[in-house]
Amino acid sequence: MTSSAYQRIADTRPQPRAVRQRRSVLLLGLLICLPAAAQQAAEGGDGTSTEEPQSAPVIADLYKAQEELQEFALTVGEIDTEAFLADRAAETAALREELDALGATVSEGGLDSMSVEALVDLQTEVRAEMRKLGVLLDELSARATRRDNQLDKLAAQREQWASLAAAARQRDAPPAVLETIARTDSRFDEVEAELKADRDATLDALTELSTLKLDTNAFASELRKQQQSRELASQTAGDEPLWNSGIWKTPFGGPTARTELKREVVTLRQYFAENGRTVLLWFIGLFLLTVWLLKVSGAQVTEYLKQDSVSIKASAIFRRPLSAALLAGLLGAYWLAPDGPVAFTHLIWALVPIPAAALAITVFARPIRLSTYTLAFVLVLLGVEVLLSPVPVADRLIVVVQSLALTAAFLYDLSRGNWSKAFPTIPPARLRWLVRIACLLFIAIMVTDIAGFVGVAATMKNLVFGGLGLGLIFLSASYVLIGLALALVWVRPFSGMSIVKRERWTIMTTVRKLIHIAAAVGWLITTLSLSGLMTVVVDFVSSLLGKEISIGAVTLSVSALIYGALIIYATVLVSRLVRFFMESRTAGDNGMAIGAAFAISKLLRYSIAVAGFLFAIVVMGFDLTSVTVLAGALGVGIGFGMQNIVNNFISGLILLLEQPIKVNDVTKVGDLMGTVREVGIRSTLIETFDGAEVIVPNADLISKTVLNWTKSNRRRRVEIDVGVAYGTDPQTMIELLQSVAADCEEASNDPAPMAIFTGFGDSSLNFRLYVWLQDLSNILVVSSRLRKDILARLEEADIEVPFPQRDIRVVMHDGQSPPGSAPEPVPEPGREPASEPTSTPA
Repeated sequence: MTSSAYQRIADTRPQPRAVRQRRSVLLLGLLICLPAAAQQAAEGGDGTSTEEPQSAPVIADLYKAQEELQEFALTVGEIDTEAFLADRAAETAALREELDALGATVSEGGLDSMSVEALVDLQTEVRAEMRKLGVLLDELSARATRRDNQLDKLAAQREQWASLAAAARQRDAPPAVLETIARTDSRFDEVEAELKADRDATLDALTELSTLKLDTNAFASELRKQQQSRELASQTAGDEPLWNSGIWKTPFGGPTARTELKREVVTLRQYFAENGRTVLLWFIGLFLLTVWLLKVSGAQVTEYLKQDSVSIKASAIFRRPLSAALLAGLLGAYWLAPDGPVAFTHLIWALVPIPAAALAITVFARPIRLSTYTLAFVLVLLGVEVLLSPVPVADRLIVVVQSLALTAAFLYDLSRGNWSKAFPTIPPARLRWLVRIACLLFIAIMVTDIAGFVGVAATMKNLVFGGLGLGLIFLSASYVLIGLALALVWVRPFSGMSIVKRERWTIMTTVRKLIHIAAAVGWLITTLSLSGLMTVVVDFVSSLLGKEISIGAVTLSVSALIYGALIIYATVLVSRLVRFFMESRTAGDNGMAIGAAFAISKLLRYSIAVAGFLFAIVVMGFDLTSVTVLAGALGVGIGFGMQNIVNNFISGLILLLEQPIKVNDVTKVGDLMGTVREVGIRSTLIETFDGAEVIVPNADLISKTVLNWTKSNRRRRVEIDVGVAYGTDPQTMIELLQSVAADCEEASNDPAPMAIFTGFGDSSLNFRLYVWLQDLSNILVVSSRLRKDILARLEEADIEVPFPQRDIRVVMHDGQSPPGSAPEPVPEPGREPASEPTSTPA
């Protein structure tokens, strides 16, 4: 052994303690000195820094900064403050004149002498002027903000320019450069002065407009107060009973009534003079569009609706396209046209009941035609009552006629059993009580009106008559909207969308529910507004939302709780929408795409649910610190008592992220084999091949061995064993089997079918055919077909399929053989005859 080898061995032996301590001190000193050495090396070894000094501005950069200033001035453009503000000043002056005119109207007539309809019309005009004010304020505010941003940018450029100019002067720049600096300095001053002047002038105009808006808001607030007080007073107003002779002395209301009637007519005429073309265009456009949609898709939708017993009523809309189009045109023109006076609103609601009644009779109200037409007649009278409100006697007599007509029509249909035919889902006894209660309300309205309690009668009339009539209108309108939605999903471009083709039924079910909900909300709001109870309801809801609930040290407001509940509900809707779009868009794809979409959908839904829950907690007013403490305590409880649940939960996350199994995978877990139908956060649903659904904890899928037949693809190899008689040519047999597999359409060519000679059996030559299939879902059918084809080809080729044979010998109990049987062999001395078991050919 050499000395170097001995030295290496000595180095590996344990060293004395003193030697080890010296080496440790040495190593520590090295570690301390390394940073100082590195810093010294960075400074050049002599203590001077090797870092290059920061480069100072060069004179040539002046021209680049000058070019940037020029580009900035070009982006600012020509500042024409006078022209811009002149146009806005003219608009402001026009608005001031219009508002002064409205104020003069009020001062001349006085708010106390104005009717409720006049106050509503005045508020409509004020809202229109306030919208114009808002547009002007937005323009001026945007211009002032833009000028401030430009001034900030100019200040930054000027600061950079000042440093460059100072460096140029310090370096004794030539006179031409100094002259350029002076000229650019003046250009900076000019641009800054222009921007400041435009900004200041814009702010002055903005201040003037803001003052005008504050005055307008105060005026509008006063109008609202007057309207509310007038409505409350009208609800308790009284008059002489109709049987008193004094009320008949002025049946037409006198000069005041004629003045108010003239005002209504003039207001309506003026509105149509200004906005008649817009209203007409909206009405004609919606009318023609509705007719076209219903005509184009009528046959397809009618056939489609035969599958749905609930929505089949909507098919009646396609038999009344003109009535549906008229209803859609009137309602659309009312909501989309510019805000009109009260007379315009009443005119629309006087026309709408006619097509609504025709549609209702076609859809569901055919047995109660008399009641439906009478209700439509009552609604028409309600629509024109704005023209008769100044004539108190005529208005009260119309209430009597309405009450008597509705009572007679409802009782007539009740006596004939027509109400039960129209609403078969409602129990007949309950329906009879509802109709009788409605008739009692009609009579109560008539009696109250005759007795002189006109305010109470008017409120009851609008609430009962208006509620029933608006219910008829909104129900008919909901069926029209459902019909239009059905038409849209059958008309391009929507009909060509893949998600519409696959999920047409689901989409229409959801749309139908949303339309019914919207119709119910619209009916409630419109009925309350018509009866004058909207202010009372709004005040009650506002006071309810302002209340607070104290739970220990936590104080929660009712409004916060409602907002939190709405957020949670919206979170549920969004998660369902995500599931619908993520899973339905891959419904026609392969299992891998479906599994990926399902996993992404699950993760998104859980993320949305957690985010929505936390946001709702914050909105409700809970402190997240206390929630964190609660989560910590819950974590301790989970650690002790919920280990299995947490294990399954974490395993579910792993399954969703790694996706060792996906939806529609064919798997085998232990003795369980089937198709994965759902991968949840706690368990997985597997459907066996005999139809049973088995819920498997996710932990079993992670901790146990899982056989997945379709993880990467759905291909599967089929093995078919065939035995033929001895003497058959093996090569002929191999070619025969491969040709049968080649003729199979489901067989894959990559890899190609293969047949092999597996061995010699007791009575046959054994062969095996290997065939790859693209999809294992039809493996049983294809295997059966291949065996059938192989048997047919063997018969054609006259190749025998052997089977085992056995000789059977029957022994009688008395030791004699049956007649015709072979003689029994004589056993050898000392041995018993052997008996063979009875068997049958295999």
